[in-house]
Amino acid sequence: MYNGELSQVGDLQKLGSIPKELLPSYKAMLTSVPKQRLPPSEFLTCAFFKNPFVETALFLENFALKESHEKDSFFKYVVGGNGPVIRSFVRTFDRSIEHG
Repeated sequence: MYNGELSQVGDLQKLGSIPKELLPSYKAMLTSVPKQRLPPSEFLTCAFFKNPFVETALFLENFALKESHEKDSFFKYVVGGNGPVIRSFVRTFDRSIEHG
């Protein structure tokens, strides 16, 4: 996504335009000792992904699996005067389109 197509293993070491906030976690995934590698599930919990866009996208991706009360809470949160959150979501979405 940030560095274009990866055609060989060495391309993984090219940091290119990977956001600085992601670099420690990204590098931890590439360590040569398998037991020391950061699992992908932990990579997704780094601070870079803690934003309204990602959290909303993940919720919506699993929307069909959510319980009724989870869906109700989500819609109340979105509709219930959370203007700054929605504006942040839109700004983050716009930035993702620029990079993506």
